[in-house]
Amino acid sequence: MTKYSLELKLKAVLVYLEGMDSFRTVANQFNISLTPLKQWVAHYKEYGIDGVLLIINQGYWGVVIFRGDPRRRSFL
Repeated sequence: MTKYSLELKLKAVLVYLEGMDSFRTVANQFNISLTPLKQWVAHYKEYGIDGVLLIINQGYWGVVIFRGDPRRRSFL
């Protein structure tokens, strides 16, 4: 499994959301797979920037959502 930086994820998501290119074009432009890009965009649309922060817990990918004071962040 390839790990992508948060910076790359956000750049790819924002380029796609500009509406000028297809998923496939953006994926090719950033040299990433189509499926993760689609997931990042869906998570971004639902949760904003926190939606593209992913955690791995025993092979399961989950979305990290932060609530409340950023100094006292907790996971849902």
